[in-house]
Amino acid sequence: MFCRRLCDLPNSSRRTFHHIKGHQDTQVALDKLSRPAKLNVQADKLARNYQRLSSHKNIPAPMIEGTHCHLIYNGQTIASKHRKHIRDHRRTKKLKTYIQQKTQMSEAAFADIDWQSHERSVHTFKDGPHIFLVKFLHGWLPVGKLVSRYDPIKYPSACPSCDEPSEDSKHYLACPNPERRKWHAALKTSLRHRCESADADPALLLWGLNHWLQGTPIPAHRIPERIAHLLHSQTTIGWYNFLLGRWSKHWTTLQLQYLQRYHIEVKNKNHGLSLSSNIDEVFHLIRTAPPDNLTPTMASRQRTPTQTTRPINTYFLPHRITPPTPTMETTTTTARTTSTSNNPTTIIPTDKQTLTNEQIRSFPCHITPSPPR
Repeated sequence: MFCRRLCDLPNSSRRTFHHIKGHQDTQVALDKLSRPAKLNVQADKLARNYQRLSSHKNIPAPMIEGTHCHLIYNGQTIASKHRKHIRDHRRTKKLKTYIQQKTQMSEAAFADIDWQSHERSVHTFKDGPHIFLVKFLHGWLPVGKLVSRYDPIKYPSACPSCDEPSEDSKHYLACPNPERRKWHAALKTSLRHRCESADADPALLLWGLNHWLQGTPIPAHRIPERIAHLLHSQTTIGWYNFLLGRWSKHWTTLQLQYLQRYHIEVKNKNHGLSLSSNIDEVFHLIRTAPPDNLTPTMASRQRTPTQTTRPINTYFLPHRITPPTPTMETTTTTARTTSTSNNPTTIIPTDKQTLTNEQIRSFPCHITPSPPR
């Protein structure tokens, strides 16, 4: 506002700008700074608090004298990382169309998502491979409905934990099986702890999430007027998308009201609700779930020590030989054979030994090609 008023002054007025280095309070105590530096710190704080409000409209930055050009997109001035914003703009349209078709989301619901916080949470994600996170966010986890396309006989589409005839990603998270209900309880407990550590109100969050996991509608007569718009917005977006970190923008407004009501200082960790924590917790619980809570395809990815494969180095066939079961007997003259009463028989090639195709076929093992390097 101050800069805009400066730029509105008559051209005849002489304007002189002096650069004041920002964030000097991170290295020097505030009381030891000069007056211009203190004012700069205070201005940064006011601007940061104003920017955190989700209800204000973006006002284009003024063209200060000496600036040669501005990059403006959707009425908002882009002050840094211009190449990134241009690249994001080019690929956003196709990604937006894909997400809307995949989730059957309306244009209004898509625009109501806090995509900036969602992007930040995805970029700060550290719990596991990023490619698995992308599959999780876009519904490509190896659940029954998906893997049955490859082999319907070996991988039926039905849920292995209940009577649902087609298991998709939504059902996997909301399955009513008692064993998977334990996962729901762990998720709620973890989210409650995260909210308390971030000075966030967990009541409404857990209330809406619990109704979706239970498959029951949110009672309209019990919704206070001040949060009715928020619940309607998140319900339109979908509580399944809520678990994926696609939260309504109104959550930030509600959180700021909560902090102001209890006179809690607004900080980075309690600004809105920690969306990255939400994705981290859901994804971590899926990856660490016990085999009983996983689909057969997911459980097969978690190999036990006896299921690991041993690579055989050969100049002819880069294959992997899976150890046989304990009941099988292995005899060969070209490899050492070790067997104990508690461990399955394993075949260990001798050092610098090359195995021919006939010798490999003679092993009572399952041979599968190694993945290409």
